[in-house]
Amino acid sequence: MAPDLPSGSFMKLVAGIPRRHAAVLFQLRAGHAPLGEHLHRIGCANTPACAACGEASESVFHYLIACRGHAEARATHLASLGANGRKIDFLLNSDKAIKPLFAFINATGRLHGTFGALTLRQRQPCLDPMASRRRVERDGTGR
Repeated sequence: MAPDLPSGSFMKLVAGIPRRHAAVLFQLRAGHAPLGEHLHRIGCANTPACAACGEASESVFHYLIACRGHAEARATHLASLGANGRKIDFLLNSDKAIKPLFAFINATGRLHGTFGALTLRQRQPCLDPMASRRRVERDGTGR
């Protein structure tokens, strides 16, 4: 792994969410989530086909944006994002998309077998009074 991974922007994006959720987000961004296309590529699935619709290879893009089998969950949970809810870059990189994205993922049940339920409560600020001091010592910032 490159020494600059995960990036500072990714770390900022996942600050305040559970580690399991951060792992899912990282895997989706890297194209290594346990979806049909990746599982087939690494020899863990016989076909890359999407189990929800059977119409295409189950890539991250297909799962989040195009799959008709997940259209209802997409409409319910990503509609609040407007047109941005149909942009993969926004879904995987914006702090405004984190809560709706995980509501969608949880509603589809697609990743339950690997990660369990991925419900996301309101983001919590860091309650560790020493965290800011450690960051200053580590990287020169208190943020």
